Amino acid sequence: MKISVLIYSLDGGGAERVVAQLVSFLSENGIDVCIVMMNDTVVYEIPKSIPIYYLEKSNPKESGFLKFFKLPYLGFKYKSFLKQQKIEISVSFLSRPNYINLLSKWYGSGVRTFISERSNPTAQYSGSSFHSKINSFLIHKLFVKADGIIANSAGNGNELFNNFAIPQHLITTIHNPIDLDTIQNTLAIKDFYDTNYYNFISVGRLNEGKNHELLIRSLLQVANKKIRLYIFGDGPLQGFLLRLIVDLKLENQVFLNGFSKDIFSYLKGADAFLFGSNHEGFPNVLIEAMASELPIITTNCPSGPSEIMQVSSSEQFEKRVRTAYGILVPVGNRLEMSEAIDEIVSDKDYNSLCKKNVLIRSRDFRNDCILGQYLDYITQGNSNP
Repeated sequence: MKISVLIYSLDGGGAERVVAQLVSFLSENGIDVCIVMMNDTVVYEIPKSIPIYYLEKSNPKESGFLKFFKLPYLGFKYKSFLKQQKIEISVSFLSRPNYINLLSKWYGSGVRTFISERSNPTAQYSGSSFHSKINSFLIHKLFVKADGIIANSAGNGNELFNNFAIPQHLITTIHNPIDLDTIQNTLAIKDFYDTNYYNFISVGRLNEGKNHELLIRSLLQVANKKIRLYIFGDGPLQGFLLRLIVDLKLENQVFLNGFSKDIFSYLKGADAFLFGSNHEGFPNVLIEAMASELPIITTNCPSGPSEIMQVSSSEQFEKRVRTAYGILVPVGNRLEMSEAIDEIVSDKDYNSLCKKNVLIRSRDFRNDCILGQYLDYITQGNSNP
C-alpha cells in the first residue's frame, strides 16, 4: 500500500507535528509513505527513509489572490504526481492542501482521498473578506468529494455538518496525538524561571487568533505582582505585543521568548499554562501542557478546549468553569481571566489536584493510540474508529 501525505510545509505548527508523527508511524507499520509539500521549511525530524516531494517551493508571503488562482494548477499537478507514483491513498492536512487534494480527485486521480479539518471553519471564515468568502465556497463545493473527513475535534466536525451541509457520514473525529514518552522523559530546563515568582507559560503563534493581548492585559488586573508570564512563539504581532508590555509597564512580568524546538523543557519548568485563543481546531499544546503536569487556564473557545477539559457542550460559555484540570474562561473576558489566574495561584489544594489529574488525562491522547486510529481509518474505510 502506498500513501501520500500532503501538507504545505513542516514548520513549527501543530498540524505539522501531527504529520511528522503520522508518517513515522505509518512507515514503522510497513506502509510505503511519502510527504508532498509546497514549501521547503522543515522543522520536525523525518526519517530519512521517507521521501519528500514538492509540488512547488512557494513564498509563504504570496498574496491570497495568487494562492487561490494557483489551486486548479496545483490540483492537476498533484493528480499527475499521484498517478505517476501509483499512490493508492492521499491524506492532506490544512486548508490549501485539502483543496488541492480534492481537486486532484475531481480531475480523476482515482485514489482514495482523505482530508483533515483542523480548525473551526465557522469561526475562521465568518468574515466578509475575500479570504473568508473563498474558503467558505471551497468547503461547500469540495469537501463533499472526499472519501472521508477527519476532524480533530467533535466541535469542528459538527460545524461542517451544521453550517456547511457536509454529510455526517463523511466526518469522523480523531483527536491530535502527543508524544507522551518524549515529554515525560524531557527534563525541565534549569535556572530559567525565577522561583520567587509563580511562572505561567503560554505557547502559540503571535497572531490575533491566539489573543496574547488578552493574557497580558488580564495579568495587569491581578493584584499579586509575584506572577510572571513567559510567551513562546513567533508571529506578526511580536512588535505590537512588545510595545504593549512596555506601555503597561509589565517588563518585569511578561516576556516574549520566540519559537523554541525545546518547548517541552520550558513547559516542564513552569507552574501553570495560560491560553487565550479566540478560536481553535484542537490545540495540541493544551495536551502537551497537561503531560507536563501543568494546571490549565484556557478560553472556552470553539473548538477543542471544552473537549480536552471534559466540559459538557451545554455549559454556558459566558461564565468561568472550574474543572478537574483547571479553569475555562469566556473568550476575550479579561476580568474572568484575571480572576482565574488569581484562583490558580492562591488555591494550593486545587492547584495540586489539577497537577495530578492533567497527567492522567493526557494519557488519552498518547500517539500510539491516536495514530493507530488514523491507520485504521484511512486503510479500512470511513467508518468511525
